[in-house]
Amino acid sequence: MKIKKLIALTLSVATIVSSAVAAQAADFTVGTENGEKGKEVEIPVVVPSGASINGYALKISYDSTVLTPVKYDTDATSADRFAEAGTGFTDGVLVADLIDNTGDTDEIAIGWANGSAVTTTGEAVVKVKFAVASNTTVTSTPVEATMVQFAENADSLSTNYTVVAGAVVLGGDVLYGDVDLNNAVEATDANLVLRHSVSQNVLTDPLALQAADVDGNGKVEATDANYILRRVVNASVVFPAENN
Repeated sequence: MKIKKLIALTLSVATIVSSAVAAQAADFTVGTENGEKGKEVEIPVVVPSGASINGYALKISYDSTVLTPVKYDTDATSADRFAEAGTGFTDGVLVADLIDNTGDTDEIAIGWANGSAVTTTGEAVVKVKFAVASNTTVTSTPVEATMVQFAENADSLSTNYTVVAGAVVLGGDVLYGDVDLNNAVEATDANLVLRHSVSQNVLTDPLALQAADVDGNGKVEATDANYILRRVVNASVVFPAENN
């Protein structure tokens, strides 16, 4: 089933009208998770608290030479379902189909819709699971999500394409605060975090992004830089992410 058919099926179940006016899709994030070769890893897609969602369709892109999607169950059409609804989204209809593209970057096409809108609580709206290749030599591999359609209610449908990136990190335990990956936590790391919190394009390496999120809230913000500076001054300061 191709993505357009998947979207049409999902949105029609929730009676989201095709003539709906455009609305800005809610911000969302894709998790960066530690994984191990030869084992499974689960990646969450999170929408911040307070967003209203009636239905959505998104694509998860991954490197098929490193990651293999794991089936959760079957959907309402008896087709294999390669995603799991998060807490609060178990009602409604969820479909998740594989798209085999040319090259190594394949996709999971996911759609969800409900008869009435759901207000998010900051937890994952959907999760995908991958088996990590046992013979891979990479230390991290990106997992990107593109929000293709997003409906706040039956009268508002956004088709603004929004792409966010997460990753599966295979390089072992991350040294939180070591943003430049030189095996030390220094003031220069805090400076990188501050610059990224303003422009969002300074840090691109998945390991660096994970190391920068020292408070463990899934974002790289000025508060992370503050924590890093405190660690530079006092080595006994513990980052919240180190306790997760």
